[in-house]
Amino acid sequence: MRRAGFRQPGFELTAFVIGLLDAVIKSRFERALFGWVNGAQTAIRAPLASASSTEDILRDFEFPMSSSDRVVQDALEKRTDVLVDRDRDNHYDSHLVASLRPTEFALFPIIVDGQTAGCL
Repeated sequence: MRRAGFRQPGFELTAFVIGLLDAVIKSRFERALFGWVNGAQTAIRAPLASASSTEDILRDFEFPMSSSDRVVQDALEKRTDVLVDRDRDNHYDSHLVASLRPTEFALFPIIVDGQTAGCL
């Protein structure tokens, strides 16, 4: 099976990711960020955002990939989509949730060649 897009001439990865972020915003969310896992697989950082996200969020968005931050661990280490409505389910006590204070949030891990590369 052929992988579409990534090896085609003129393909722009940044434009593709921004398109994904914009689609997330249109689906129902106020803001969307793309988080990239560092090479040592110890932290995640967001270089791109869409909608009402600010430069402060991008600057401050760096979280450890450790068992101390359960939402990050569930999504990225376990490679599981995490969707949370905090009014109904507030069991995620994490640095990420405390920093961004979302009423709802989702983390979708991005896996490339069997490795966790990041998340939306």
